[in-house]
Amino acid sequence: TPPPQSSTSLPSQSLLDPGILRMLNRVDVNRISADIQTLVAFGTRNTCSDNSGASPGIGAARDWIQNRYLSLPGLQVALVPWTMGGCGDGTKRTLHNVIAWIPGSGHPNRLIVIGGHYDSRTTNAMDGVSPAPGANDSGSQTALVLEAARVMAGHVFDATVVFADWSGEEQGLRGSAYFVQNYLNY
Repeated sequence: TPPPQSSTSLPSQSLLDPGILRMLNRVDVNRISADIQTLVAFGTRNTCSDNSGASPGIGAARDWIQNRYLSLPGLQVALVPWTMGGCGDGTKRTLHNVIAWIPGSGHPNRLIVIGGHYDSRTTNAMDGVSPAPGANDSGSQTALVLEAARVMAGHVFDATVVFADWSGEEQGLRGSAYFVQNYLNY
């Protein structure tokens, strides 16, 4: 007698969407690894680090992520500013979430969000000077979101697909909270 079939077994290949399979086959693990290494090379992506665009600092990482999205066909891209205090210097800082999206063709107001944070930290969440390479937390998230955008770019989807890279997560999930509270404004 054949073994009983598990209720969690995957559907046969013939039941899987061929378009999704083609996108999955385009995933490039070498590109993901290279993107993680690029993010690590910024030295720190701490929310309290240099936001000017110079490296080391979160601003340089933000600009690199934005440029990666801008290089992909069919994506709309925005830097979404938000403010935060609490870096120990008594000033408010303007930070940015990097948001890209493929507008939906049938139900553009229905969103599918693929996101992660691009900031990093040391043991002190407010230390914007010490090295905080953040390969795992969270260079890997950012690299995966970028790769998802790359393999999905140029395709048409019924719902709007959003690729979100948040800052301020290591200081209390601030960037993603701003996104959730304000996504209808952009």
